[in-house]
Amino acid sequence: NTISMNAILKSFMVAAALTITVQAASKPKLPEVLNIAYSSQDDGCHINTIEHFKAAVEAGFNCLKTDMQMTSDGVVVLCHDAGFTIDGDGRIGKFDKKNNTPIPEMGFEEIRKLEYARGKADKGGFPKVCTLEEFVAFCREAGVWMYITQRNNKDIDATQAELKRILKKYRMEKKSIVNNF
Repeated sequence: NTISMNAILKSFMVAAALTITVQAASKPKLPEVLNIAYSSQDDGCHINTIEHFKAAVEAGFNCLKTDMQMTSDGVVVLCHDAGFTIDGDGRIGKFDKKNNTPIPEMGFEEIRKLEYARGKADKGGFPKVCTLEEFVAFCREAGVWMYITQRNNKDIDATQAELKRILKKYRMEKKSIVNNF
């Protein structure tokens, strides 16, 4: 099932288009406009998955927005919601505030086994939860900026330290925008 580029463009909400003037050579060189892919509605991809980010880059976005949270064992994963709601098939379904497991209470191995109930992975099956490191590596490879929101402030210092470590590892410190929610 091929989705037209026009349909992909329509399905993304552009969070912001920023025009930034760079005044000093020591500052990162920004594109004239950052077209930020915030979330998709009906491109067939679940948000915060590699498949979602690939679709955004293919649609022409030069900055990808995501949300991060730390697991109980210190791995930073991407998820907008406070936790995961598991459906009857054992997949991540629509978030339910009353029936979910908070991400900070889950270990990474437990999370890595989960699949999203919607969307298709590149190699078949359903998409998996993406780690911050996989996201940063993807953005470096794609040559795009990152806009990262920390969603859970339970362990902000540890999450920020891991974010800094990963950004430095991939030399992406100057191609990222980070905020706390």
